[in-house]
Amino acid sequence: MATFLDVGFLERFMPIFVLILVFAIIYALLNLTNAVGDNKNIQAIVSIIIAILAIISKKITLWFSLFFPWMVLFLVFMVFLIAAFRMFGGTEIKFPIPKQTWGWIIFIVLMVIIISSLVPIMGPQALTYTEGDTSVTVQKNTTEAAPVRGESDTVEQRTGSAIFHPTMLGFILVILVAAIGIGSLTAVPKPPE
Repeated sequence: MATFLDVGFLERFMPIFVLILVFAIIYALLNLTNAVGDNKNIQAIVSIIIAILAIISKKITLWFSLFFPWMVLFLVFMVFLIAAFRMFGGTEIKFPIPKQTWGWIIFIVLMVIIISSLVPIMGPQALTYTEGDTSVTVQKNTTEAAPVRGESDTVEQRTGSAIFHPTMLGFILVILVAAIGIGSLTAVPKPPE
């Protein structure tokens, strides 16, 4: 059924979008860093070559198709957050959290988005290296096979079960407590006014 908001046909143009985006990012980085010199033509040639190599790889194109919807959602959320702040009378962005902490929060969110978009692409390939025997073990005195590591588990399910395993959660808690403790012990006290 055709609808007004049916944009499924845009999926066929994904390699073109990836080409333009990779070209723009690489060209901007080369222009900013002057890694290949000041000549804009050489920067453009290097950028277009890297962009063409990027669209040849199906994994890179798939990664862009998974990464950028979440990135756009994050940016829209940030714009709405700032708009709501301004709507309720804020003239200058002064949050109770320091700017450096906001930078770290944004960095962590971006890393979560990058890693979560890489898991469906690189996960099956990584499982072939980390997974030994995928056979099914049979429990004694039963008639059904009990899969230990079933082939029906997807990479996302295995990643989620690894991240939310009690050992991993305990490790994350210990690291957070250590980071807060180190931050508290090394903080420079403010001089009295």
